[in-house]
Formats: sequence, structure tokens, C-alpha cells
Amino acid sequence: TLGDLSYFSRLNPNAERTTLYFPTKMDPNLKSVAQSTDTSAVEDKSLTILLGNSGDQSNRHLEALQQIKQHLGDKVKILIPMGYPQNNQAYIEQVKSMANSLFAPSAVSVFEQRIDFQDYLAILAQCDLGYFIFSRQQGIGTICLLTQFNIPLLLNSENPFCLDMQQQNIPFIGLADLTREQVAEAKVRLEQLDKTQIDFFAPNFTQGWIQLLNKWGQK
Repeated sequence: TLGDLSYFSRLNPNAERTTLYFPTKMDPNLKSVAQSTDTSAVEDKSLTILLGNSGDQSNRHLEALQQIKQHLGDKVKILIPMGYPQNNQAYIEQVKSMANSLFAPSAVSVFEQRIDFQDYLAILAQCDLGYFIFSRQQGIGTICLLTQFNIPLLLNSENPFCLDMQQQNIPFIGLADLTREQVAEAKVRLEQLDKTQIDFFAPNFTQGWIQLLNKWGQK
């Protein structure tokens, strides 16, 4: 990714660099995703938020729950997938305890088991916002799916994949800009985005591999 290359260029500025994207599993029914430009629906309703992409502590769930409370208030429904890693119950209980101290019990759902892909798609389709404050590059598969579904993302500016999102003109929100109005605006921009031109979506990611393999074959 561009984020990877930016990082490693600091270690070896003279290295030859090629952007290569690995395929990620997408929803084959892309055209079935509903389109809506009713921004008031996002601004007024209870927002459904996907918090993190796993139970790994790098998702910073405890900090994120406090931020959501501060910036978006109580009118939210938070979905937290924590089906992996294994042997993580102590941390899961911490997240549940924090959630219960900040929100009504009905406002937060923690998924403690691995989720089937089709069930995961159904969960994502319910969401109004993906909330990912991890600083390392991770969750690209979920980021791609949410983008495919026109669901805005909050990303940490330290996440190297932000460079790739910016290069592809995919809107995302920073914590300093998090408001319901910004979520609504990002949703409209996502709906207007031509996703057939995104380099890391299929089949576009194959072009870089073809070019590299042809280059290697000529050596």
C-alpha cells in the first residue's frame, strides 16, 4: 500500500517501490446496495456504529467508547465484533464494563464469537459509521466493505492506509471533525464516488500484479 511504501521509504529512500494491493473479500451484490442522499436521516436518527474490526486491544475500544459518548452522545447503537483473538475474555469484560458505564445496556452489542461472512455483511449493512482509531494498518477488508456500502469511516490519521484512501479520493472523518453533520456529508460523497475506479477494489488491484509479473518475467 502507499502507507507501507511511505513508511519503508524512510528506512531505504533509494529502494524501488511498487504499489500492490492484495484482494479482499467483498460483497458480490454491490449493485443491490441502496442509495440515499437524505442527509437528515443521518443527522437526526440514532446512529449505528461499528466499533473496531476485532477484539484486539489495538482497536482501543475503551478510549473509543468514551469518544463516542463525548462527540455523539447517547443516541447511538454500538456494534463491537470481538470474536478473535482467542482467550480474550478478560479484555472483553473490560469493554463491556466501560460500555455499561456510559450507555444503556440496549445500546451496545458485543459479538464474542466469530461471525460468518454473510452475517458480517448483514451487520455492516445496518451501520451508519465505522469507528476505527487503531494507529497501525489493519482492518482493510472491513474498510473496503464499508466503503462499498457507502458507510462513512472515522480513521486515525496515523493509520498508514489513510494515504491510500486520500489517493483514491475516498472520504473519511478525523476525530477532530466528528459530528453528525460530517457523517452525513461523508455519506453523500461516498454515494457520489465512482467505486469502479478504486485501485484496491476488484478487478483493479490485478493490474499492479500483472505489471510486476511481466517485469520479473523479462529479467
